[in-house]
Amino acid sequence: MKIIIEDLPSETEEHIIIRCNQVSPEIARIIAAIKSQEPLFAYSEQEICRVRLEEIFYIEAVDGKTFLYTNEKVFELKQRLYELDDELGFNFQRISKSVVLNLKKIKSLRPAINGRFEALLDNGERIIISRQYVSSLKEKFGI
Repeated sequence: MKIIIEDLPSETEEHIIIRCNQVSPEIARIIAAIKSQEPLFAYSEQEICRVRLEEIFYIEAVDGKTFLYTNEKVFELKQRLYELDDELGFNFQRISKSVVLNLKKIKSLRPAINGRFEALLDNGERIIISRQYVSSLKEKFGI
């Protein structure tokens, strides 16, 4: 892999271009690392807060609203869950129709009833992974 860095005039917007034959796992990790530096803006009461991706445990859609869960706080997002899929990057995985999980926050996984899995998160919370998403999660972890 060849890396080229160009100096730009200060008035030029910085950007990153990745040229590849296909997005390999290695390139996907690089993209995720770049995207993980971009925070999400979320609402907590009357404030708009910047939340770094590594702080997020999971994002859930409930009754037409989208909520972001960190270790200490719950925030509301203006974006819909499907709009966040591309924005979140490699470390996030949809685990049900209404939940996207930060894979780095999983402490352990175990099979549950009806082909589902249960994830124990670093904060002690347990999340059910729908059976239709189990195979893609296993593939991502190489299980």
